[in-house]
This record gives sequence, C-alpha cells and structure tokens, in this order.
Amino acid sequence: EQDKIKPYLEEIARAKQTLNGYEYPILRMEPEELKTHQLFYDQSSGTLLDHNKNLATTIGKESKHTKDIQAFVMAKDGSIYIGTHKGQYDPVSPTLTHASFLGGRPAEMAGMMSIKNGKIQSLSSDSGHYAPEALDMYRGIKKLQESMPEVFSPETKITYYDNTSHNMAISEFVEMMEKPGI
Repeated sequence: EQDKIKPYLEEIARAKQTLNGYEYPILRMEPEELKTHQLFYDQSSGTLLDHNKNLATTIGKESKHTKDIQAFVMAKDGSIYIGTHKGQYDPVSPTLTHASFLGGRPAEMAGMMSIKNGKIQSLSSDSGHYAPEALDMYRGIKKLQESMPEVFSPETKITYYDNTSHNMAISEFVEMMEKPGI
C-alpha cells in the first residue's frame, strides 16, 4: 500500500502532478482560501452549510467530468473540505486535487461527494492522492454519524473501490463492515 501512495506523496511535496510525462502544478491552499471550502454542520436543521452559512450543495457543479459532485476531504479532526477539481492538467493554473485541502497531511477519508439541500446524497472513495480503502471510508462515515447524525438519509449511497467497484446504501455498507470477520 505504501508503494502505491509514495508517488502521490512525492507529487504533493513538489507541488507538481505528473501525467503522461507532463508536470502540472498542484494548488496549495493558504488558510484563508481553505476556509472558503469548509463545510459546517447545523445541528438544529441536521444539514451541512457552506462557508457563507447557506445550505451546502454540489448541484450544478462538476468534477472529474461528472455533474453534481465535488472532491472532498475529511481531516482527522472531522472538518470537511469540498471543491471542484479546477485547472485540471492546465500547465499554468494550479490543479485543485484532494491534496490541495490538507497539503498532503493525513485525512480520515477522501473522494467525491454529492450534496443536495445540505444532505449528503453520495460518497465515493475516488481519490488518487489519498487512495482510501473501505476501512478508511467506514471510519469516516462512523465519525460523521456521531458528529453529524442527520447528514445522511436512508437513500445515501457509497461507492468504494478495491479490485472492483462497489455501490450500496450507507446503512448496508456500515452493516457489512461491522460483521464479524470483515
């Protein structure tokens, strides 16, 4: 696993991403910019809010050529940061990657997220820089369930990758991960 992550860590340290032999700059967020990507949980409504205190949404956004999603990272302290991959493979503009949010520091989980009306509709473990496994996603989901108990609906889905792609309800995923022998 470390061999898989090592090239990404080297890219983050250099603030350059390599693809097909070309180097592209990676965006490194300063604290002020990072604040504009943070989501907050409103306990009274059980919803996620953006930095302007509006209901968080990914509707109308696009990342990795997919509509209505954005890249997200959940820091070890439970803070969630979200943003659209921008400057993708532009030789001049720095690319927003998952590593842009935390500067490559460890994350609880990372991937792609869809939010509608302040509720998480779907999560995926689609992050090359953090390469989260099912266990990473499980730990992050459990942390969210404890700190943001109403942020998921019964319809919320998760997609995670190992040798294949798995797509299921969050509740089914948690139940599967909590079975003895997993």
